[in-house]
Amino acid sequence: MAQYELNLRDYWRVLRKRKLTVLLFPILIASLSFLMTPSLPPAYQAVSSVKISQSTSVAGLLLQAITWSEGDNLATQAKLIQSQPIIIKIAQRLGLIDQGLTSSEVVKDSRNINIVNDLRTRVQATPAENTSIIEVRAAAGNKEGAIRLANAAVDVYCEENTYKKNRQAIESREFIEGQLGRYQEALSRSEEKLRRFQEENLGQINSDSSQIIALQDKLEKIRGRREALEKQLVQLKGRRQSKEGGFIDWLSIEEADSALQKFNDKLLDLQMKKGELLLYYQEKAPQVVNVEKEIQLLIDSLVREYSGVIEGLKNREEEPEKRLSQFPAKGMEFAQLDREVRVNKETYALLKARYQEALIQEAGKIKEVEVVEYATDANRVAESSRVSRLLLGLVIGGLLGVVLAFVVETMDTSIGTIEDVESFLNISVLGVIPHLDTASVKDQLTSINPQVAQVPSLEAHCHLVTLYDAKSPAAEAYRSLRTSIEFASLKKHGKSFVITSSTLQEGKSTTAANLAIATAQAGKRTLLLGCDWRRPFLYKIFGLKKMPGLTDIILGTATLEEVTCSLPDFFSGKLGMQSMISTPGIDNLHVIPCGTIPPNPSELLGSQQMEEFLAELKKSYDMVLIDVPPVLPVADALIMAAKVEGTILVYRLGKVGRGVLKRANASLNNVQAQVWGIVLNDLKPEVSGFSAESHYYKYYEETTPPSKKKGFSRLFKGRKRRGSSGKRKKSSTHSHSSLSENEDILNIIK
Repeated sequence: MAQYELNLRDYWRVLRKRKLTVLLFPILIASLSFLMTPSLPPAYQAVSSVKISQSTSVAGLLLQAITWSEGDNLATQAKLIQSQPIIIKIAQRLGLIDQGLTSSEVVKDSRNINIVNDLRTRVQATPAENTSIIEVRAAAGNKEGAIRLANAAVDVYCEENTYKKNRQAIESREFIEGQLGRYQEALSRSEEKLRRFQEENLGQINSDSSQIIALQDKLEKIRGRREALEKQLVQLKGRRQSKEGGFIDWLSIEEADSALQKFNDKLLDLQMKKGELLLYYQEKAPQVVNVEKEIQLLIDSLVREYSGVIEGLKNREEEPEKRLSQFPAKGMEFAQLDREVRVNKETYALLKARYQEALIQEAGKIKEVEVVEYATDANRVAESSRVSRLLLGLVIGGLLGVVLAFVVETMDTSIGTIEDVESFLNISVLGVIPHLDTASVKDQLTSINPQVAQVPSLEAHCHLVTLYDAKSPAAEAYRSLRTSIEFASLKKHGKSFVITSSTLQEGKSTTAANLAIATAQAGKRTLLLGCDWRRPFLYKIFGLKKMPGLTDIILGTATLEEVTCSLPDFFSGKLGMQSMISTPGIDNLHVIPCGTIPPNPSELLGSQQMEEFLAELKKSYDMVLIDVPPVLPVADALIMAAKVEGTILVYRLGKVGRGVLKRANASLNNVQAQVWGIVLNDLKPEVSGFSAESHYYKYYEETTPPSKKKGFSRLFKGRKRRGSSGKRKKSSTHSHSSLSENEDILNIIK
């Protein structure tokens, strides 16, 4: 885009151009705000407050140091008051929800969820500035409800905060209580078993139960040690047999001699060394292989050492086993029961001591939240309405709409202003054509003669604003374009011009037709040549037959006089006669339609016959305007542009991207076409920045003579007498075909 500073007029242009975006967002957001705004909140509000302080007890300070986190500040505590768990407890305290339900059970019921959500909207917690106090505001439909809600909120919060801070001590005490009861029952059962066994075997019990228990403990210790070493021996053997190697992460050295301990330490060192080498070398590297060999040798030594130790432990197991076998069975069973009683007693005594410690710790619990003030009264507050939300939505939506409008304008790749075109293509703008109001032209035609509305192609005829709406801003723009071309001709000396565009639907045919009429009105003998065989439109604008035409001339099946349409053909065509009669200079205009659609338009335009025909036209006419297809889709425009003195490029602002327009201009330059300038078509007020239409109409309405406003029949009669003679005769075949096709229009005129 062109680099220039934006002023207020440019900003207004962008807003008008993107008015749909600017207006849509405020309406959308305001509507959503209005629909999503809940019903009016309660009209009474009560205030209570709590204070956050640190614990003062030694046990509390210790526990607080364990459970403290950086998030424990006033803002966090205020947010917790409005959290779902606290609100559920408040609802249960007020009797709105069953107190026997847990939080997970509450959220499963839609009724309870609605109650909780309603309370959350009515309870607000705000830290007081520069204090450690949190104010809790509760709203309700009456004073009593607001007071109860505010006080319940601070009470529940204090209880929950105290429980949370002391949860570790409480949970520890509860766990020890459970274990204490379980071991107390186990002790009672074991003592009962021992008592019954003694009663049943009173004379058979050996008094050496303590010796039996000692031997059993010794045997279990040796056996446990042996089993642990056997597991490590399996790990060593697996490492020795592994091809890829591995890392032995533990080796016990308990009850091992100094030699075995050295082996263990060395194995761990070698494994660490191999791991470091593998960071830089492959597995088969000599350094790694050497370390692996050392590990294997050391493992072999360890296997032998471990095997020896295990055999020794097995031998040590035989001695207590042999001694235990010498005791009678009843004595062994008695020793086992006695041992179970002793273990349960020791465990129970330990738990009882821990329970006392837990009670002492819980007694010094942390209490960092206390109620400063309970609510005793409630004040009436102003009710917020949906209107305020609606206004806020309009403001926010308006801001978003404006921002989005400028974002879309910035991302738009089309060329949107006159300065953009001139700086981007380095081509002068010959003319600026405003938006054609064809509906207004149609209304004027039908108001003069209602029967004209029955003409099928009336919509196409309304594009001739220089003929039917000569005082409109668009007609003045075409006359300004004619003047620009005339001044440019003083230096470049051109008579034949190609009117084209970069792509479809940019208004090149409409521009060519109106420019031809404006040139003819200036007293120049003008020919409008239809060379668009792809999508012909000129013959529809003037209400003429498509055949015969240019194709027939080039092929030699018709002469120039037979295909050229002039004023009599316009009279007999679908245009009617009123504008012809009231428009001076229209007799200088000749039109040649495209004719039969050939199968090879490009070859026909590039033929020698076409060049000779153009040379002949330049001798007979002051200006030849040629309507050709767009530049980019087909090669027709490039072929014709190389044969004429000038090319006029029509561009509809904002329709196509700047890259497309630049490519079209480059294509014309490649064939050495003389691009005289560009015509900016369909310029809307939001692009140009102003609209002079009302001023034009006001000026011409004030200066139009009354005689110009008389009826259609009077103008037709007077003009018919003046124009009945002096016109060139045409072939009877062509005139007859035109009259027969438009017999309905002639009947309307008569």
